[in-house]
Amino acid sequence: MKKIIGFLLVLVFFTACNQLADNEFIIEGTIEGIENGKKAVLETQDETGMGLKATDSVVIKDGKFTFKGTVEEPELRFVQVEGVNGKAVFVLENGEINMKIFKDSVNKTIIGGTFNNEQFAKYNLEQGKIQKKIMDYRKVNMEKMQTALKDKDSLTINALRDGFTNLQKELNEYNITFSEKNPKAFISVLMLENMFYQPDLDIEKIKKIYNNLDKSIQATKPGKKIGDMIANHNAAEVGKKAPDFSGPTPDGKTVSLKEV
Repeated sequence: MKKIIGFLLVLVFFTACNQLADNEFIIEGTIEGIENGKKAVLETQDETGMGLKATDSVVIKDGKFTFKGTVEEPELRFVQVEGVNGKAVFVLENGEINMKIFKDSVNKTIIGGTFNNEQFAKYNLEQGKIQKKIMDYRKVNMEKMQTALKDKDSLTINALRDGFTNLQKELNEYNITFSEKNPKAFISVLMLENMFYQPDLDIEKIKKIYNNLDKSIQATKPGKKIGDMIANHNAAEVGKKAPDFSGPTPDGKTVSLKEV
C-alpha cells in the first residue's frame, strides 16, 4: 500500500512540473541531419509588418531544440534553422507545441500539440492540395502561354488565364469555407484579413463570418484589426460620413480630410 501511495505522489509531482501557466508555452522541435551547435531561431513580424525579427534562439543538440516562454494571445510565428532554406510557420500559443522539421523541405514541417496548431495543420493539408494544382497548372501551361503571348493568340491567352483564375477562386472559396466552419481557430481571422485585399471584396460575407467568430478570436490583435477595418469600411460607404484623417501636403503642412 505504501508503495502505491509513493508511486502516486511521484506521479502527481511530475504531472505538476509539466503543467504550464495560462500564458506559458514550450516548443519541442526535432530536425534530422543538422550538426550539433547549429541554431534554431524563433521569429516574429517586425514593426513594419513587412519583415521578420528574431525573438529567441537556441542551440540544436542531437537533432533537438526547445523554446520556452510566455505569450499573451495566439500569434503567427516562424522558426528558422541555421543553414536551412525556408521557415517553419506555426501558431505560438499557450501549451506544449511539437514540431518536426524536414531540412530539405521545410514546407512539409509537421506541427501539433495545441488546438490552433492542429487546426492550422488541417487547413494546410487541404490548402496544400489546391496550391499543388495551381503549381502544376502553371508548370504544364507555361510554354503554351509563352507561345500564345508571342503569337498574340488572345483566345489561348484568355483560356489559360481563365483556368488559372478558376483555381485561384477555388483557393479563395476554401479559405472562406474554412473560416465559416472553424470560428474558434486563430487562422480563421487571418483568412478574413486576406479577404479584405481581394479584388472582389464581399464586405457582407466578411461581416457575417467575423460576427460568427469566437469572442476569444475577435479579441486578438488581428481580430480587433478586422473589427476596425469593418467599421471603417461601413463609415466610408456611399451616403455615410468618411472617417477623418490627416496627412502631409507637398509643402510640408498637415491637412485633414475635413479641410479638403
